[in-house]
Amino acid sequence: MKPIYHRWFPLIVVICLLSLLAEGSIRAQTGGTLGYGARVYGMITADTPTVTYSLSGQQGDYVVITAESWTGTLDVQMDLVAPNGVVLAHSQQNTLTSAPLGAQSAVFLPETGVYVLRLSGENNTVGDYLLVVLGRSPVQATPLLSGQALDVTLPQASLPLYFSFESNNCPTTLMVTNLNAEPTAAPFIVKVRDQRGQTVMRLWIGDQLEDWVTVTADSGQYEVEVATLDPVATGSLRLLVTCAGANPSCAAGDTAADSAVCAPCPAVEQLVPGDECPDLHLTAQQSPTAANWVTVGWDAFAGADGYAVYVTGLPEGGGEVYLTHSEWIAGNPTEFSWILPDVGYTGFNFTLQVLVDGIVLCTQSVHVDLTIEMTGCPDLGLTAAMTDPAVRALSVGWDAGLGADQFALDLYSVAGGSESYSGGLSLPGDRTSYAFDHFPPTLDAVRFVLWMTRGDLLCSDELTVTFSPNGDQPGGAACAVRADREGVAARVGPGTARSIFTFLNPGIDYTVIGQAADEGGNLWWQVDKTQFAGHEAVISLWVAQAEVSALGDCADIPQGEIPDVIPFPDDEGEPGGSWLPCGSCDTCGHPAAECVTSPAGLCLWDPATCVGGSDPGDETGACYTVNVTIDMGTCFGGGSAMLDTVPNCQGTQYLPGTLLQAHALAVDAKCTVQSWTGCGVSGSGSSISFVPPGSCTLTAHMGY
Repeated sequence: MKPIYHRWFPLIVVICLLSLLAEGSIRAQTGGTLGYGARVYGMITADTPTVTYSLSGQQGDYVVITAESWTGTLDVQMDLVAPNGVVLAHSQQNTLTSAPLGAQSAVFLPETGVYVLRLSGENNTVGDYLLVVLGRSPVQATPLLSGQALDVTLPQASLPLYFSFESNNCPTTLMVTNLNAEPTAAPFIVKVRDQRGQTVMRLWIGDQLEDWVTVTADSGQYEVEVATLDPVATGSLRLLVTCAGANPSCAAGDTAADSAVCAPCPAVEQLVPGDECPDLHLTAQQSPTAANWVTVGWDAFAGADGYAVYVTGLPEGGGEVYLTHSEWIAGNPTEFSWILPDVGYTGFNFTLQVLVDGIVLCTQSVHVDLTIEMTGCPDLGLTAAMTDPAVRALSVGWDAGLGADQFALDLYSVAGGSESYSGGLSLPGDRTSYAFDHFPPTLDAVRFVLWMTRGDLLCSDELTVTFSPNGDQPGGAACAVRADREGVAARVGPGTARSIFTFLNPGIDYTVIGQAADEGGNLWWQVDKTQFAGHEAVISLWVAQAEVSALGDCADIPQGEIPDVIPFPDDEGEPGGSWLPCGSCDTCGHPAAECVTSPAGLCLWDPATCVGGSDPGDETGACYTVNVTIDMGTCFGGGSAMLDTVPNCQGTQYLPGTLLQAHALAVDAKCTVQSWTGCGVSGSGSSISFVPPGSCTLTAHMGY
């Protein structure tokens, strides 16, 4: 069984950009973000010899990127870098269009995340280019079983049909037969792609009755796309996968030829005689233009059906940290190229695993030292200040007037004596600070590394912030509560008769400021309401002691002030001349029918007092307004949260009882929704369905 690693190295665009500047003389230009269907014109010049783009994709997406030389002598070179740092495609000529100066990359994306596309000119050539990005989501492919023919019929105006087959332990042939009485009546095109995404053959089925393609034994899975060339035509064809010797079962036949074609694989123990692995000449070479661009190569191992290379970094303070790994795909050369972090590491170790049926047969390792010199750099003046100790909110700042072209901020998390890279982000050259909403209570410290580019300079500064285990109370840690599960309610007063305002995020410490007992004598904790979004709408927030874990010194917590239950007024008017009726204001951040005006003129929310009350808008078919916000937490790169349901009332609002769907996502694919709060919703996951109680705000809380 392969080892399972829980850490991950989230490569971001800024690391790729900085790696280009690591040797001092190369400048990179950021081209922006691309999407499927993008068509972009750009320029490679002597001043900007490299242009980078970012592209977000999902695992299994099929992406084809084409760059054509438009003017000048530009010989386009293309690199596509995966989120884990591995270079998926490098300098592929676009031979399909007979464009000698163009380049193309066709891949099945190996993971979900942000990919980096780098364009440059071979041999310092310059000029304009046309960049086209095409992509589609994973498709449901019908498997083709060896020796079992499958007849396929395409109706008029049919979309392409998709199939797949696994290569056998023999040279494997896909045979395509035209079943139409008049072959030219329905011309087909059959495209065969390997599991990397590269097209290995295009079969044109028209006036001929049959065509085929043979692939290497044990070379992995293939995708077959079948389409008609004429949208008004309809027809049928037959697909058959066999061994090249036409023996569907791939068992040794009566002839010597069949035995050679379909010979069984040797046993695993026969692959390593004497239990001693041969020297596979594993090497790791750094790029002459970027020290942290490393290519690892090795010799093929007879009988192996897979390889994996694991990368660990050697931090400046000592130790070893797992960063990333890549698994070899049949058909690729026996090498990987990575763009690795040049922050906080003195070198890297690369370990090759030789695999047979998932079993690690042999391992070899190689080491690379990393040295990047920076001269002529000013002091960046990096500082950090705690803006809200209750949630460990931090603001990081640095000196103004540095004349920077760009900044990059990297974050490292320290917990349990070990440090791990937690991501980074790119910032414009005139930026002087960045604020973090909160850090998890499980962290002991965080380390920030600020990078600055200015012309040919690459400069850095760093600092570490250590979190104190003690709170504001002298003599010990402050009292706090923590939920260990989803769905723990924060109510507007002590007792289950009080209305739910929101839900606690599991694993977050909430500061306790008071306590009280409900009518049944059960203990409730009053928590600091400012730790919750929309807290201005309530007087106080309470959680049941039975639903949370108490942390710190909670022995001397004072009695909290229990808010009054606001009496519901009758039809005669205001109760005692103090509180205005439910619905008397609409700015409390919740359904207008549950908003009341206090004697001081404040708009407050307490739906428990409004049960059974009438919202003046209800009689006229009132619409609800639902807003969606996102709390990025410690995640980098930004994100968005939005409603997927089309408004059905007055253009931008919703009718009561409408089932809504919302989703949230971050630029960094490793950053996911930890919980949803607001609108009576609880739970996690990238999307959620709910029926709002009325006008409300839904918040997606993100994290790693």
